[in-house]
Amino acid sequence: MSSAKRQRKGRVLNLLLEREIATQAELVALLHDEGFEATQASVSRDLDELGVTKQGGFYRPPGYTPPVGSANARPALQMIASGETLWVLRCAPGQAPSVALTLDRAALAGVAGTIAGDDTVFVALRAARFVKAVRAGIAEFFKVQEV
Repeated sequence: MSSAKRQRKGRVLNLLLEREIATQAELVALLHDEGFEATQASVSRDLDELGVTKQGGFYRPPGYTPPVGSANARPALQMIASGETLWVLRCAPGQAPSVALTLDRAALAGVAGTIAGDDTVFVALRAARFVKAVRAGIAEFFKVQEV
């Protein structure tokens, strides 16, 4: 495979992760804007070779799941208090890294940090006095079921 084709295919994957693209013509135009040579036929082959599928009207890379904080995917979490300053969040398999990243980016007052596994996130609070604020912050981003 030529270097140009490899670079174009890499950019195709990145574009699909960066935005919602509904048509091959839109993808061709975006690639042209960035200086890549592409035709509808070459993009079609790239999508096929990359294993890209169309989901909900948009092209998605293999293994794509909507980000947890997006409007398309807000899976219910179970929030389990584990002492005064540690919470356990249970979520769908594979979603814990997205949940933790969403919480980290939210920069909720009182959260010292998160640790993500596959379907479990540990949330460490700075002090017990932050419990109510953190609970409200998590509820703002996710549908929460407290256990």
